[in-house]
Amino acid sequence: MLAKTAVTSLCAARHAPLAVAARGIANIPAHEYHIRFDQRVGRKRPAQDVLDRFKRLNNGMWIHAHPGRHKLRYMKDDTWQTTSLYYETCTKVKRTFLLEIV
Repeated sequence: MLAKTAVTSLCAARHAPLAVAARGIANIPAHEYHIRFDQRVGRKRPAQDVLDRFKRLNNGMWIHAHPGRHKLRYMKDDTWQTTSLYYETCTKVKRTFLLEIV
């Protein structure tokens, strides 16, 4: 009898949400509002802007093109024109953010 009451008391215990605001509404992180789900495929839809602007390498790094590389090229010096065509690597913070979005 003692074991049965202990089990029912454990099952009856309710867990509170992670963070509750003063109004009594659960605080949901902002990135969870933007998750898009594709019902035909059965998985999360990737953000197309990220796929267009960034490329993910096999080692997990993300690269993107130099911003403004086509603006006023005729006015820039030769060093800038060659280095502007290089790809830039993303930081660790930006890398984790891109993984959440994609």
